[in-house]
Amino acid sequence: VSKQILIHHFGSKANAHLAVLEAAYRASRQQDARLRAEAADPVEAMRAFVGQAFDHLRANRDFVALLGDENVNKGRHIRKSKVLGDIYAPLIAGLDAILRRGERAGVFRAGMDAQQLYISISALCYFTFSNAHTLSAVFGQDLAAPEALAARRAHVVDFVMSALAPPVQT
Repeated sequence: VSKQILIHHFGSKANAHLAVLEAAYRASRQQDARLRAEAADPVEAMRAFVGQAFDHLRANRDFVALLGDENVNKGRHIRKSKVLGDIYAPLIAGLDAILRRGERAGVFRAGMDAQQLYISISALCYFTFSNAHTLSAVFGQDLAAPEALAARRAHVVDFVMSALAPPVQT
């Protein structure tokens, strides 16, 4: 695509880049509709969400690269988005609903913050893919191999679920 076509359709190269970012963010949130299943078991709903977050990044390495580039540039383009909040509000509300159902059922600790939880899940998943090459070099093994990713996925899900578990009464 030529620069002239981009400018014709988007007004500027920066606007085209923002449109790509917003489309990628929308695509990353498409699986979140399952969070709204009010009758879903909170443990299974959370395990599914964490697994889906990991799987989405595994299947969308270009999204990982886009996020990395945007962060290197201090969010220069995405800060101009007028839709990003609308994309993420249902996600945080859905996570909060799962957390509250889990609290009421006694399977999640009380008072967990959905936004903080989302950031933690994102960090655990994103780091796996953003740093796969350097970590593979450090540890002398291919951490992007299918079996390594399956083990990492299981660890991330278990790690999050352990963090959500109610404190053990002594």
